[in-house]
Amino acid sequence: MAGINQQRYAATAMTSPTASSRACWPWPAKALLLLALVVLAYWPVLRSARFIWDDPDYVRNNMALRSAQGLADIWTNPHATPQYYPLVHTTFWIEYQLWGLTPVGYHVDNVLIHAGNCILLWWLLRRMGIGGAFLAAAVFAVHPVCQESVAWITERKNVLSLLFYLAAMHAGLRWWGLEALPIADCRLPNGRPWRAYALSFAFFIMALLSKSVTCSLPAAIAVLIWWKHGTIRLRQILLLLPMLAAGAVAAFFTGYLERTQVGASGKDWEWTAWQRCLIAGRALWFYAGKLVWPRPLSFIYPKWDMTAGARLAIFPIGVVAVLLLLWLARRRITRGPLAAALLFCGTLLPALGFINVFPMKYSFVADHFQYHAGIALIVLAAALASRIKPRSVLIAGSLLILTFFFSETWRRGPIYVNKQSLWEATLQTNRASYMVWGNLGDIYAQSAGNRELGMAERARYRQQAIACYQKCLEYGPNEPISHMVWGLVQEWRHDLPAAAAEYNRAIVLWPQYAPAMDSLAKVLQAQGDTPQAIAWYQRCLANDPTFTDAQCDYGELLETLGRNDEALKQYEQAVRLRPYNARAAAKLRRMKILLGQG
Repeated sequence: MAGINQQRYAATAMTSPTASSRACWPWPAKALLLLALVVLAYWPVLRSARFIWDDPDYVRNNMALRSAQGLADIWTNPHATPQYYPLVHTTFWIEYQLWGLTPVGYHVDNVLIHAGNCILLWWLLRRMGIGGAFLAAAVFAVHPVCQESVAWITERKNVLSLLFYLAAMHAGLRWWGLEALPIADCRLPNGRPWRAYALSFAFFIMALLSKSVTCSLPAAIAVLIWWKHGTIRLRQILLLLPMLAAGAVAAFFTGYLERTQVGASGKDWEWTAWQRCLIAGRALWFYAGKLVWPRPLSFIYPKWDMTAGARLAIFPIGVVAVLLLLWLARRRITRGPLAAALLFCGTLLPALGFINVFPMKYSFVADHFQYHAGIALIVLAAALASRIKPRSVLIAGSLLILTFFFSETWRRGPIYVNKQSLWEATLQTNRASYMVWGNLGDIYAQSAGNRELGMAERARYRQQAIACYQKCLEYGPNEPISHMVWGLVQEWRHDLPAAAAEYNRAIVLWPQYAPAMDSLAKVLQAQGDTPQAIAWYQRCLANDPTFTDAQCDYGELLETLGRNDEALKQYEQAVRLRPYNARAAAKLRRMKILLGQG
């Protein structure tokens, strides 16, 4: 098929050189327009944005970015970084060498990669002969649901993985028979057919190494082949199998790390198969709705109550009904709408609740979950809109829609300036989130501990932190983290028995909750109950052997008892498991010097 396509393409290009040259000149201007749209829409973020939420874990506190050995460990040690996406952390490593910990550099790169994705998407749709290609790319460029992925440094995973996802599609487009012939874009070098497949596969691996949600690419190619030709050949299926296998391995490995390293396991993920179907069905409608009307958006959405199962059944039933209707109407309305719906659902599959992911502890949905998937419905809407006549109506409507999306993205930009603005804005849409109150309280608590501030100012911040932690406990009375933060408040009040009681409650609610065990051990140590403190440190590390802070705390206790050799073993274990934990590394160096091993 690839050979036939190349012959037809060459014949077409040779018979209409004038048309081809006319089609070539506008593309730089359109590419620059997409770049300008993205930069302008995200200017409020670029102007003054800093690190938010877990950005410090990925950049500022990520010691693997500091050295050449760190770069090697990014690829060879899954525990060296918060998540094993080595290509993402390699980009952070390069950026750290260039401008250190200046946040704006990381934000600029996220914005530029997103702009590159928009240009690649437009070019891809043009090559496939899909109407409304530029409109689709422009909508994707400024749509507010993309903002979370672009303005949040941690979500470099999303923008970078999509870059390679689209590159893989481009490289193999003619190979899979998806290129429209004749095409109106500039001619590409022919090359050898197998090189196209190899290059596409290589880009796919790079996408997986950026974020494993891109494992859906081979299935997406299969859907597109069916959309284009009405069938898929056995040879094509066989060639997709290696890609499917690579995607399955990446997805399984990420799922394993999500459970064992990130923490996506326990009572918050103990849903029945039916409940997971309900979550998936409602999530699909939620994401489609936000594409149509992105108001209100929230960094953390309220978590749905899954006890009303019968009432929620309408959502998955509705999804199945829509897919069935599109299948039955495929000859009348073409296969396009069904293909778009399948791409949307299939790309979202890893984020629908069938696989445990940590953010679902707080919410079943998130805007950044549909960064890849939303493209399918945006393209479908743009293709349908491109048929509107007269053209002046299409242009006016397109400008109106783009202006609305652009203004929403611009308006929300200041939310991502810093952690405090992020959580305060989130409270406007999700006031009952114990997690948001807890995070806002942590910000005030950090300010309260800043010794550069005056006593009165620090006391004011502490009172604000206590007020936030009180709300955290109010909205999450059965959440371990709520009792953790309230235990901290009791420590501030020098009521150690009350603090120990709160940490015990947290452990009762989550018997494997290692941070609560560590905090309880420290309180018992402060009360002079050394045997119980040792017992809780050991229990904590038995539950989570990679909990570096607990290993350091336990080592400090052993030091006070004169058991320096045992303390050394704790620090060595901490550094072995988390080689870029600054606290563990410093304690190990000091202990080795103390024992004459430095």
